[in-house]
Amino acid sequence: MRVGFTATPPNSTAIDPEVKATVLATVSALERLGHDVEE
Repeated sequence: MRVGFTATPPNSTAIDPEVKATVLATVSALERLGHDVEE
């Protein structure tokens, strides 16, 4: 499966560090499962 994600908000608001860490951990898990992940 091909998955796209971004850790950069579309405006100037900050992303909570815990949320960003969770997104990146999910990305890593998807890559380990063989998915094509692009930012």
